[in-house]
Amino acid sequence: QRRRDSESGHAHSGAAHGSLGHVRLVKELVHRAGGEFMSLGFLALSVFIFNVTGGFKFLARRFDVSGDADAVMHFPGTESDWLHLVEIGHIKLFLCMIVYFLMVSRIISGSVRMIRKWERLRLRRIKHQHIVKTSSQNTLRSMSTTILEGDLAKYIHWRAYFVSRVLSWPVDSPSTFELMCQDLALDAVDPETKERVAAMVEERFSFSAYLALNVERGVRDSIEVHKLTWLAMLCLFGIFAVLCRFAHVNMMTSGTPVCIVLVVGILGMMQWFAWHKQRRISSSDSEAAPENSGSRSPVRRLRKAMHQHHATELILLRVFQIVLFLFCYAFTGCLWNTQGWESDLTNKLMMVFMYVVLFSALANQLPKQVPRFLAFMA
Repeated sequence: QRRRDSESGHAHSGAAHGSLGHVRLVKELVHRAGGEFMSLGFLALSVFIFNVTGGFKFLARRFDVSGDADAVMHFPGTESDWLHLVEIGHIKLFLCMIVYFLMVSRIISGSVRMIRKWERLRLRRIKHQHIVKTSSQNTLRSMSTTILEGDLAKYIHWRAYFVSRVLSWPVDSPSTFELMCQDLALDAVDPETKERVAAMVEERFSFSAYLALNVERGVRDSIEVHKLTWLAMLCLFGIFAVLCRFAHVNMMTSGTPVCIVLVVGILGMMQWFAWHKQRRISSSDSEAAPENSGSRSPVRRLRKAMHQHHATELILLRVFQIVLFLFCYAFTGCLWNTQGWESDLTNKLMMVFMYVVLFSALANQLPKQVPRFLAFMA
């Protein structure tokens, strides 16, 4: 029910005239993956130029601590060692991005299935309305138990709940109602405006398109990776470097259990939010009178205002992006640790098997939890 950005607003206004265009999420993923791999290719070219111009030879001379017995931190001893270290980091980033985009592709597949399901339910609802208008009472009684069942009944109730919340804006959120009236060229103070809005919503509003746009927006944010998300990851890698330098703690190995707990915890929060919202919708009466905003507690009013004016679901989704990327990077680090494979093969096989099981569980849950969470938070 929040006010979306200008892009979503234009898309919704276009939907009213039948010109809604959905985001092609698979195409977005392919373009983004191509851009990332192009960046990694540019990085490989930079490493090659730095090597042939003697850059790694300079680093080997500048940070030579082979004769210093009191050195706190050891560096690669030769230019070949420096090049090998950089190439390992490069390959780990390459594999990490592959695993990350594979996980995002699972989210996309679930989102596409859910969007198609909503569109089918929209068409079934229209068919149901046509039957209601053209059928007799006896026919309706005989068909009501077969038509309004399962997903269609949930979809109709969900849409009725959403419409009832929109129609409560004159009392619940007057400023939002005034903005909507300006977009629809209506007079907000006219007593008949509410009835006109209800008629326009019933005639022109596509609830399936609204849900699709919100899911597409969240998934697209996961594909593009927001600048703040990249900044947070750079800060985390900087902190990890400081911990490795002074505390001798390798967060890419010791921090793996923390990443696992965070991934499970965030998915659990998504499921809880969706379950809580679904229970609220299921127990609501779409025809009930709107709740007066003055009867709410200050904390609840503040929470509702934040949810209306900010895409709060993207905050949790971006935190999940950061944790998922670190988890993917830890996996590639474990996979590419050749010294560990040589020294303790059994332990490495168990670690890789654990990662495979966890990624398989994620690949199973992400298509279900993320689109459902984005839809209910809309």
